[in-house]
Amino acid sequence: MDNNLENNLTGNNLTENNQTDNNQLHSSIIYLFNKHYPDLNPIEIDKELFVDMMTNIIALEQAKIDKQEEEQQFENNIIKQNYLMANEIIPEMFVSNELIYLKGKLNKTDINILVDSGCQTSTVFKTTTDKANLEYIIDKKSTTICHGVGGLTKTYGMLWFTELEIETEPNKFVTIPIKLSVVDDTKKNELEKELDNFKLAEDEYIEQNESSEKKLDLLLGIDFMKSYKAVINFNKKTITLNDSIVINYN
Repeated sequence: MDNNLENNLTGNNLTENNQTDNNQLHSSIIYLFNKHYPDLNPIEIDKELFVDMMTNIIALEQAKIDKQEEEQQFENNIIKQNYLMANEIIPEMFVSNELIYLKGKLNKTDINILVDSGCQTSTVFKTTTDKANLEYIIDKKSTTICHGVGGLTKTYGMLWFTELEIETEPNKFVTIPIKLSVVDDTKKNELEKELDNFKLAEDEYIEQNESSEKKLDLLLGIDFMKSYKAVINFNKKTITLNDSIVINYN
């Protein structure tokens, strides 16, 4: 061991400028010593023996650090190989922007639709029903609990029956009867978590469509898919309803 390290370990060679740093160093040294030799008092140990013991302790601690780094590197290599294997064997699972967006009309009002398999009940925003002049047929006494990936949300009311037009191909629409839960997005403080999830999807929709004017208006949930026997073909990017209606998306 060189003289500098020995001086640091034994407390020699202190000046006013480095007094604080050496105090911190001494505290670390004492901590390490007590960690390895909890039954010994370092003050009562011969100086040269103390230096030798600390040299061994530092070597042990460094060996632990080196082993941890090796293990971390080994794990990183395994993860990297796992990633490369996935990218080679299942590259299609690395494709982003696979949410399904549709264009439609609600009471002749243009809307943007998200097909959401994580939403139990098909849902429309109150701002959308206001825009489509459907407020007068919302049953506000019939509130339900909407189950979604964001948790549980109490709805504003129910649209028991309305007709939704969905664009099947450019400028061609199919009219489908539908029941919709209404979420009051004008009171975000009551629905903050659920709306934040919708907002994430909305932000992705806006980014994908390169328009700040577009927003999500309606979610088609599991009830819709089950009712109309929806079959989604991700390769062809189509949704088939009741084995006959084919909707092209994205």
